[in-house]
Amino acid sequence: MRKICWWTGTDALTLVRNPPGTLIWHTKLILYRIKWKILIRLFDEHWVNGIHLEKHLRKFGVKKKVLNKETELIYSAVKKINHKGFNILYYCPSTPNNLGGMRYINWVYGYDIFLQISKRIPEANIITVGGEVDMNEVYPIIDLYIRPTRHDGNPRMTRECEINDIPVIKSKNFNPDVNYFVNEIKKRIQEKGKYNL
Repeated sequence: MRKICWWTGTDALTLVRNPPGTLIWHTKLILYRIKWKILIRLFDEHWVNGIHLEKHLRKFGVKKKVLNKETELIYSAVKKINHKGFNILYYCPSTPNNLGGMRYINWVYGYDIFLQISKRIPEANIITVGGEVDMNEVYPIIDLYIRPTRHDGNPRMTRECEINDIPVIKSKNFNPDVNYFVNEIKKRIQEKGKYNL
């Protein structure tokens, strides 16, 4: 029987990088890497939820097969609701899900970039969610989803937006650039304005 290890975005990233976070977390990352240097040999295959994560595994020393495996997404599109204005969706967890704390969360989800975008696009309505809302009530009025992240796996919300025909603007090479986001958003606002703004 094959032994498989499945890696997500943060799991793979922290094998080789020390992103912002608490001192306790950085100490635990050292132990995490030592643990995986020992355990990594026990697995026949490594699965990632985004093929770009393979480079982290290779850098860490994984020699065995790495396969990209998306988690199953059972989801149906919602019906759009006509609305005035231009609604932008931004996601950033409101509570930390790891010991990196909010410092890590804000860094990885590009919260600093988001704040700059918000100031430069005052004409848009920005809807921020942190995981505690029913997205089927939000998606019907969303015109655009922005994801100024510094790292990602294969996020569920991006996939759901694609199913709902909501355009997604992501960081290029996980290097979020404010000017890129602002220019892309303005283009889409102008496109919508031709029809029903």
